[in-house]
Amino acid sequence: MIWLLIIPTVLFFAVLAWDLSTDYKKWIKQINGEQYINHRWEAFVRIMILTPVTLLLSLHHYDKFWLHADGVIRDGNFWIELLVTIGMEFFVYWTLFDGIYNLLRYFDWSYTGSDEGSDDAWLDRFQRWAGPFISQSIKIIGSVALILLYAT
Repeated sequence: MIWLLIIPTVLFFAVLAWDLSTDYKKWIKQINGEQYINHRWEAFVRIMILTPVTLLLSLHHYDKFWLHADGVIRDGNFWIELLVTIGMEFFVYWTLFDGIYNLLRYFDWSYTGSDEGSDDAWLDRFQRWAGPFISQSIKIIGSVALILLYAT
């Protein structure tokens, strides 16, 4: 069942590359005053696109998957695996997206962005409030901890 790990991993990085590409293009347009970035809508789109990735990664790790005839999963471990998978994806995506996006724009990996007021994503506002060291620590510790938890 290694395909339950390979396929979602490839899809995860494909979505990340697509997201970086489209956001970079929007950033260029925003510099020229041409485009507004709707962070909520884009987060919703990312979540929808990554849902199959999340399910496949959860199923890969959960070898006792039993979906009963009535469509209910009766073993609570699946839901724990699903939560760990969602957390792992969130922290890894957040870490990689922010870092690579910053490098594409010729900033440091840990750059926390400029204050664009109410236009900013809530994670950007949180990172500026927490500062670069705490922000990067949360990302790295969250990513590593959840990857290790997923792997066990």
